[in-house]
Amino acid sequence: MKKIIAILVILSLFLLGCSTEVVEEEPTVEEQIDEVQAVVEEAIEETETEPIVEEIQVDESIIEEPVVKANTEELLDGTTTKPETTTGTTHLVEVNLKGFDPATITIKAGDTIQWENVRSGNLNKVLIVGSSPCTKSRSAILMPGETYSWTFEEPVKCVFTDAIAITQLMKVIVE
Repeated sequence: MKKIIAILVILSLFLLGCSTEVVEEEPTVEEQIDEVQAVVEEAIEETETEPIVEEIQVDESIIEEPVVKANTEELLDGTTTKPETTTGTTHLVEVNLKGFDPATITIKAGDTIQWENVRSGNLNKVLIVGSSPCTKSRSAILMPGETYSWTFEEPVKCVFTDAIAITQLMKVIVE
């Protein structure tokens, strides 16, 4: 009887060793972070290599001096006023557990983006960080309900990330 049990144990070990089934492992946190960093670096390189302003060849012999008109309006009593300047639009972006909403936004120069932390649960903090050329845009750590705003003064393309949950990216295009 002992011989039969020993033979069965050896046979089962042999069959298990010959199994061709491959078990895929889940990526580790470090591997996920490396993958996200590669995506962020690729996005940064993409924005750095795309020309923002095209150079134009100008024949300087035909340039005329511009005529500058005063930006004022004369009233009936002889006084002048300057017209009111309009401010840009404010665009709201929510930062939730799934990422930025919207993840890509196109705005005009002079517009402002206001990020609002709408997260709840254990991962409820947000840190907005802009990549080149928007590296000056960096929020403090935002708790749920808090906001951070940034006004884009000139045309640019930037990638923003949540530095706490670095798997979340947002692309901003300013025209």
